[in-house]
Amino acid sequence: MLDSIPVQPGWKAADIGCGPIGILDLLAQRVGPSGAVIGIERDQRFFDMGQAVVAQRGLSNVRMVLGDVLTAELESASFDLVHERLVLINMPVANQRALIDQMLALLKPGGTIALQDYDRISYAATRASFMDHPVRCVPRSV
Repeated sequence: MLDSIPVQPGWKAADIGCGPIGILDLLAQRVGPSGAVIGIERDQRFFDMGQAVVAQRGLSNVRMVLGDVLTAELESASFDLVHERLVLINMPVANQRALIDQMLALLKPGGTIALQDYDRISYAATRASFMDHPVRCVPRSV
């Protein structure tokens, strides 16, 4: 997926629900020392594991944030890339829209949102569904 997104050195990226490592290491490599990666994790156990992995791998451009992205104090319109993997499927449907809205709010104008989740509605959604949103959609074949 990251090969489909032109992540650049100096970018600021967020990995929502990163767990023990998510793609923090891959993002850290792509944004380089002039960039920054924020991993947001709400489970204390995964947060602690993530902190240890970040330290062990010497990922100096990665910072972990303990908390729920819906309530975490993150600066709006400050990220070039906001990513989540298997977060939507693990939250109540009533909160899914709020998560996507928050992810969009975190993006800089022209930023990229990347959703990696179980696809249960693709048969009903079309590319036109996303045309009103000022974000870049990267279709992916499975």
